[in-house]
Amino acid sequence: MKTIVYVLGVLFLGLAGSQMQAGPLITVTSPGTVYPGAQYTLGFEFHALTNVVVTALGTFDSGNGLSTSVPVGIWDTSGNLLDSATVPAGSAGTLDGYFRYTAIVPFVLTAGTNYVIGSYYPGNSSSYNTHQSGSGSVDPEFVIVVDRYNQAAAFAYPDLTDNYSGGAWVGANLEYQSGVPEPSVLWMAGAGLLGLIAYGRRRK
Repeated sequence: MKTIVYVLGVLFLGLAGSQMQAGPLITVTSPGTVYPGAQYTLGFEFHALTNVVVTALGTFDSGNGLSTSVPVGIWDTSGNLLDSATVPAGSAGTLDGYFRYTAIVPFVLTAGTNYVIGSYYPGNSSSYNTHQSGSGSVDPEFVIVVDRYNQAAAFAYPDLTDNYSGGAWVGANLEYQSGVPEPSVLWMAGAGLLGLIAYGRRRK
């Protein structure tokens, strides 16, 4: 009986973990036009196809480290700042590809809801859209709606766009986790586990 319960428990945990996905929203393989000293808040509007948990916020870095600390934020489309973090100067943040990240308290993005992400970095920034030669890929959990930016020489809600559909200024990026199994699947697995435990107790 203990063996059966143990095996079912392992399967239950495996089911919960096997469907997890994680990674960056955008992976840049070749930066587009690089703009030195661009004092804009640069980013993009996007939404997730399923509920996801943001675990880190990041900003563009070609690998040489950041000349200053960089604020990164996520806003709703009304301009309300929902979450933010600061990527530290130099190489203190975690470099992954062309982005340097800092971890945050996990933050949930609701499927189908549009958000705006942006970072303010007066050092080098780049682009990811067909009009600016950038190339890479977007994680299939997400849809990029349009590029976004703010021209103020300060960290601010990216309220402007050049209407590059599916394009982004990078600018900002995020890392996430998703893929929690459907509640009904977890309920059935949990019910089976509890049933076997109760059966074993009755036999005793």
